[in-house]
Amino acid sequence: METLRFKRWKFTSDLAPSAVLQLDNACGIYVLEFSNGEQYVGQSVNFLTRLSSHRRKHEDIVAINFCELPSQDLDSAEFEEIQRRRESGIHLRNKTLLSQPLGDSPLDVLVDQQVQAKWLNISPEDEDDVQIGSRGRLAKRRRASVKRFNELSEQPEFQTILDCLASYVAFVIPWPQETEGKTWTVTALPSTNKTALNRRLATLSVNNVEVLFLGLYRESKEEEWWPYTVLNVAHTYEPKSRFADYVFSTDNYRSAGRVKSIQLFGDFVVSELLTHDDICLAARELALGQLRKGTTMFSRFHNDALADAIFERIEDWVEEDN
Repeated sequence: METLRFKRWKFTSDLAPSAVLQLDNACGIYVLEFSNGEQYVGQSVNFLTRLSSHRRKHEDIVAINFCELPSQDLDSAEFEEIQRRRESGIHLRNKTLLSQPLGDSPLDVLVDQQVQAKWLNISPEDEDDVQIGSRGRLAKRRRASVKRFNELSEQPEFQTILDCLASYVAFVIPWPQETEGKTWTVTALPSTNKTALNRRLATLSVNNVEVLFLGLYRESKEEEWWPYTVLNVAHTYEPKSRFADYVFSTDNYRSAGRVKSIQLFGDFVVSELLTHDDICLAARELALGQLRKGTTMFSRFHNDALADAIFERIEDWVEEDN
């Protein structure tokens, strides 16, 4: 990157930034000069706001320098400007990684070294620089999932339901631990198609297609509830005679096109269905095709507590086999 060209203003910490600066674009690299000759190099998408924070922290500012830059260039430009001024003998107040152990670090794989250096200079008052990604939203989703999971776990057939879901995840979804909540989701007691005669207990979706759902139905409000299983598979599946009466072709899922839907009433039987090689292969074909389409729009509905129970059940099976 070419040497940055800064505009300079004399400044003291008791002045309001707006009284000195007239900027059309406040995104760029800045340099603060202090009365003892030290300097500070930083970046901001809104320099006026950032300067207000600095003037509360530093009472000895005597001048400010600013160079407008696009936001995508800030990290590299800031790093290079720090190195250039340090090499020219200017004493910087910036904290850097020079005090840290030399050489490559496993942390560098997760967090770029420039980002690490920038983090050392973030003020506790700079809330805009606090970054936790999606972890906060994930925490809220986890807490919200517990209530419905607890309600589902009170169902008399919960252990069978859990076996069904675990069988699908274990034998149909490749690398489920890597794609959970991103490209496939599971929900507990969803409201989908809920009526006085029908209610879903659990739904497993890949991308934006329901590939498995388990529920209860009854003929009238006075009758008892009966379980049912719906397993969607690739349209290439050709059912053998024993299943022919339970397989239906449907195009209800726009993103998947036409699929075959195996619908069995009276029991939860996913584990048994997947022991048939042709059904398992057709289920895998549909699931893999949907996984390859990318992330799902249903992530916010994912029930983490139920997913945890599914993975725990699979782990139990693995330990039993060993």
